[in-house]
Amino acid sequence: MKRRDRREMGRNKYHNTIKGKRPAKWLVVFSVIIGVIGALCFWYFVSRCEDKNCFSHYFPLTEVFCFTILFGIAPYVFFSDK
Repeated sequence: MKRRDRREMGRNKYHNTIKGKRPAKWLVVFSVIIGVIGALCFWYFVSRCEDKNCFSHYFPLTEVFCFTILFGIAPYVFFSDK
């Protein structure tokens, strides 16, 4: 490697770094959609209150939020190089 090439690589320090592999956007979107559907099914069949006055009977916010975050992070965990 010539001196000029080494200097050029030194100037473009961030350009030549190896970046971690990221999952495709369609995989992340698909995973989030599966998470939302799974959360709604979990809320409807398992954790929904039978009482009409219960807050959880009409609003599955906690389940949808938790499942969306969990399934949204999953592609980054399982498809990383590290």
